[in-house]
Amino acid sequence: MIRAVLERFQLIVSEAILAEIGRVLRYPKIIRRHRWSDQRVKLFLEDLAHIATLTPGELKLRVIKEDPSDNRYLECAIEWEAEPQREPRNPELGSRAISRWRSNMDSR
Repeated sequence: MIRAVLERFQLIVSEAILAEIGRVLRYPKIIRRHRWSDQRVKLFLEDLAHIATLTPGELKLRVIKEDPSDNRYLECAIEWEAEPQREPRNPELGSRAISRWRSNMDSR
């Protein structure tokens, strides 16, 4: 199943996202669900990094104020779209995404 997903989709992450996933997987409440050892969590993160495309992680945004760590996902998406080695699917995605987030946050 994972192979089918990877053939159809491209996983994009940054080091900051991998760190957050690792942090969340180590929450006591989450550990009770997955029952993984710390070593298994590390292996999972290594596997994830191996199959994913890593973005540089250089962009730093402060758009999402309620949960600032969510900015890492927006940063990753924008960096991936701006990567010069490939043809962007939609060059305006980054600016539109930021505008949409700002308007959503302002309306709360």
